[in-house]
Amino acid sequence: MSEKNRLRAAAWYAANKERVNAYARAKYAANPDKFKARAQMYRQTNPDKVRQTLKDYAHRNREKILAYKRLRTYGLTTEQFNQLKAHQKSLCAICTQPFAQGYRTRPHVDHNHQTGKVRGLLCSSCNCGLGYFQDNSALLEKAKIYLKAHE
Repeated sequence: MSEKNRLRAAAWYAANKERVNAYARAKYAANPDKFKARAQMYRQTNPDKVRQTLKDYAHRNREKILAYKRLRTYGLTTEQFNQLKAHQKSLCAICTQPFAQGYRTRPHVDHNHQTGKVRGLLCSSCNCGLGYFQDNSALLEKAKIYLKAHE
């Protein structure tokens, strides 16, 4: 398809988007099993394309996905998350290391596993450490004594 035709088709679609989408929804509603089978067949025959498409989507929408997960899991809106991050001055609540971009350095939401209440934002290491100690303060105290004894 030439660039001119592609632009013409894109303009036509933009002008008729609602009509096209309504047609597609009606066609799907009339025979959903056919479309589900076709989609399943495509996923089976093109696993690499599907995987790459999902990776690309996740990469392009990383912040949106993280915001959705925080809202769904902790009931924490993006505004509340940003306020908490600002309150902590973009530092881990335990080790006070600054947060940056990337999985290991981005803020992780720490919460009480019994009540679900958000406690603060932690770096990956501190968050994992609390998890390994099962949020048990007595166990953490024993670890502290152990470390002091072996300095």
